Amino acid sequence: MASVKLLLKESIKNVGRVGDIVEVSPGYARNYLLPRGLAYEATPGNRKRIAMEKARLEAAEAERIKSAQTLADRLESVQLTFSARVGDEEKLFGSVTTADIAHQLHAQGFDIENKQICDFSHGHHQ
Repeated sequence: MASVKLLLKESIKNVGRVGDIVEVSPGYARNYLLPRGLAYEATPGNRKRIAMEKARLEAAEAERIKSAQTLADRLESVQLTFSARVGDEEKLFGSVTTADIAHQLHAQGFDIENKQICDFSHGHHQ
């Protein structure tokens, strides 16, 4: 059976990564990849378009990583203090929530959302 060469617009598990030229069955191309906009015909114009899109995505990801690393570097020196009730043997009543942490970080000038804070509630408390 003949195959069709397509240029992937998005990474697809077990098929290939964005920008790859893959050979797939005509039915898979016609019924799944092309109608969903996951691939283009592997023409020179489409290859150029995918290369430009891939470069844009890689630049955006590199900027996101750089921004996250800058934030991580700034956060290394931050110390937060929380007031909480403790019981016998200095066991903490309740917990310090991600919202508590985000609130204190906001007070120190960090623009961080609750979902960006890892939950260490099962770890050791000091």
